[in-house]
Amino acid sequence: MVLTSNVLGRYFGDPSLETGTGGAGPAGGVPVFVHPADCPHIDVLGFGRPSSIVEFPFDTAPHHHQRPSTPVSSSGILGLRLILAHCGGALPALGWRIGEHTVMGRGPEDADIDPAHVAEVLRGLYYETALAGSRNSLLPTLEVTGANHILFGTDWPAAPEPTVVRNIANLTSFAGFTQDELRGVERDNALTLFPRLAKASAQSNRPD
Repeated sequence: MVLTSNVLGRYFGDPSLETGTGGAGPAGGVPVFVHPADCPHIDVLGFGRPSSIVEFPFDTAPHHHQRPSTPVSSSGILGLRLILAHCGGALPALGWRIGEHTVMGRGPEDADIDPAHVAEVLRGLYYETALAGSRNSLLPTLEVTGANHILFGTDWPAAPEPTVVRNIANLTSFAGFTQDELRGVERDNALTLFPRLAKASAQSNRPD
């Protein structure tokens, strides 16, 4: 399943979206890839630049009370295994700040949770590496989760081939992964998350 970060300015947690997300089952269930979309007022916030520079990464993170991580970490309404594009955008770098705000001040509809709960939720998310294979993105991501929750991504064909090649080079040369962890990012983590792919891969590799 694929979802955008918002639908015409409505984010996860909006009552109008409960029909589409509320019946997905318990946590650890359906894998859902979340990709950012233009946020409301992009004509003002974007300053005429491509949305993918800054606004896409921020639309994956909680700088608005209804943006994705708020219901994920505060309201807990989604029974989904969320895969966040671009290593979660700004979310990993804001992880501690989000948790700390559970003791500094919450929204009126936020759940009664603490920083440890937020950290647990962020650790359970999955993060893919499209345009996020460099240390700038991987180091913050590894602060909130383990290498086994990072998945390979490219953003092709939206991103041009030279950019994809450079991103993959950054990923494969990243010193923060062991060889086993890198193999997991490149392939094995996805096979664990999508058992049907693992079964299909095993059948295709089976000798005749």
